[in-house]
Amino acid sequence: MKAYVLNNGLGDNTVSVIDTLSDQIIKTIQVGSRPTHMALAGSKAYVINALSNDLSIVDTETDSVLADKTIALGGSPKRIKIFESKAYITTSNPGRVCIIDLNTNLLDKRIFTGEMPRHLGIFGSKMYITDFSSGYVSVLDISNGKIIKTISVGKNPLGIIVLFNKIYIANFSNKTISVIDPSYDRVIYTLSVRDNPYYMTPNGEQIYVVNQNEHGSISVIDSLSMKVLKHISVGQFPCHIAFWKTNAYVINGLEQTISVIDLTTNALAKTIFLEYSPKFIVFLGFKGYVATSSNILVLDSRKNVITQRIPIRAFPTYIELIP
Repeated sequence: MKAYVLNNGLGDNTVSVIDTLSDQIIKTIQVGSRPTHMALAGSKAYVINALSNDLSIVDTETDSVLADKTIALGGSPKRIKIFESKAYITTSNPGRVCIIDLNTNLLDKRIFTGEMPRHLGIFGSKMYITDFSSGYVSVLDISNGKIIKTISVGKNPLGIIVLFNKIYIANFSNKTISVIDPSYDRVIYTLSVRDNPYYMTPNGEQIYVVNQNEHGSISVIDSLSMKVLKHISVGQFPCHIAFWKTNAYVINGLEQTISVIDLTTNALAKTIFLEYSPKFIVFLGFKGYVATSSNILVLDSRKNVITQRIPIRAFPTYIELIP
């Protein structure tokens, strides 16, 4: 198992490869400018580069870029999602979704959406795309690559998750979560959370909403009753959350801390203090890999202590585990 670390520092433009057995960097891969997000398909990693406005394709068996397969996207890419034999990439300036055919690794088509499309979620044969500028979610028919509907949600929709038979949209600027029924493509619930809901992730039947502001908090939603169960105070400007067994680990982006939440009580159990501000966390077994502004930290979740520091390139912001 390997970990790919996207180094987002200006002028760095690399992916660091970590051997998760030794927790050492074994290779550095040059990609485009400002790599920000990636997705896996078979033995390929698809890395979007926000400043060079392109897509780098990495062979994960050799840890090398396919030199002839950098794909120009024509706009600043934000997120990538792979479904079946296609990669879907949101871009702004202009706002559209670029579709890449993974069989040929060529650009298949560009679909115009709102001005600032962001996150993507899939339910059945439809893809739901948040547009941060318009307050709408665009519905894409995957079978023909056409937008078939726009759904009005809250102000500045950003994060999206699909859980059971519902679509959840985090509306960043009006403290709400819109719940869409994909059978009718309309909002059926609007749930109130705290300021600036930014990111969501499910844990069983509950949804944990990261509210990104100076009084950071996690809102817990019960997807069965459609009720907000609790608001849990964490650190300043939380930006990510991940789970390991009975704990949730919240990355506080403007503090040098990780908040640990006991999932059995949904209460803050511990605060882990760091030397640098964290940006992202992912778990491999009991080991958590934490991206900070200057290194990757290895967290032993059995004791909730940092056991190792891996020197890294400039500003790692995203980590993907590679089988």
